[in-house]
Amino acid sequence: MIVFTATKRDADELGKGNNLEAHCEVMHGGISQNQRQATIKRYKEGKFKVLVATDVASRGLDVKGVSLVVQLEPPKDTESYIHRSGRTARAGQSGTCVTFFN
Repeated sequence: MIVFTATKRDADELGKGNNLEAHCEVMHGGISQNQRQATIKRYKEGKFKVLVATDVASRGLDVKGVSLVVQLEPPKDTESYIHRSGRTARAGQSGTCVTFFN
């Protein structure tokens, strides 16, 4: 699962909250490129189940088996929505994208 947040702060707060912390890692623009690459590597290897990220993970990320994308709020533009939701259901696989809207 990939959970998209609007801000780095939101990602950090969610990633360090309650029950998720043991099963997820956080990725955003405030984290060094080397650390982001290491996080993606661990995610691809299945070392954790939930990637909490900003739009830094919405493009150029090819991870097989992402069955669920959750957007905690819709992005400001359609293109970002398409890129976020496109992280699931890749290469003919099925997947689900859920977007919360208030």
